[in-house]
Amino acid sequence: MSPRDFQRARKEAKDSSETEYSTLIYNHPYFPNLLVDTSTSDSIITTAITLLFSNPSSSLNGDSSVKESNYVSTQDVDLSKFEVTEVEGGITNALFCISGFTSYNKPYSSILLRIFGAEGMIDRDIETSTFATLAQQELAPPYYGRFGNGRIEGYYEGAIPLSMNDLRDLDISKEIAVKLANMHYEFCIPPSLGEYHDEKEPSLWGQLGSWIDQAMNIQQYQTKEDDARAKEYYNLQRIQQELKWLKADGI
Repeated sequence: MSPRDFQRARKEAKDSSETEYSTLIYNHPYFPNLLVDTSTSDSIITTAITLLFSNPSSSLNGDSSVKESNYVSTQDVDLSKFEVTEVEGGITNALFCISGFTSYNKPYSSILLRIFGAEGMIDRDIETSTFATLAQQELAPPYYGRFGNGRIEGYYEGAIPLSMNDLRDLDISKEIAVKLANMHYEFCIPPSLGEYHDEKEPSLWGQLGSWIDQAMNIQQYQTKEDDARAKEYYNLQRIQQELKWLKADGI
């Protein structure tokens, strides 16, 4: 499997007459046309139930074609048994914890539903493929599937999201650095992701460079408040120079 499988699935879904069109990618369902409306808890719960109670009948393996799947109707599930809690800490994503799955004999009581943000800045096909592979190698929470504007992951019970002040704590930052180093050391990049992750050149620099270029080309932000905040807090030329220094001498 590779990021291109998500692209092929979206094309097949676009050509399909099935509203709840889905397929298996990384052994979990993908519903390209299913979108979450964050203004209602029912939409969040219904999306989670559709993925987690689905029973896809086909996958993008070998000669298999992308077809719709048979899944448990949300009408057979009591939405009132579930609770939605917004999780703080997402920078570009909206995060929600959904609890109540033990009532339906699931091996977990809660899951994390992630709704993508900052579209155009992050390739979600590559990101999700990488996350699913990390999960397969037990280097990340479980991956349970993807929908049109997000995905579902395992939820760490009792975990507390870090605030911006927490991230400024040197002891916490050092611990994060150690964990990241261990993850990169242990991660085995499969051939399907080889072209997206160069072991000789960290993708971090290309990603940060792309973001800086996009920011420097913005003539006007969405609101006047954003314009004022950017002028007050962000010296993009200085940040660009700092990144060049970090890449050349700092790390």
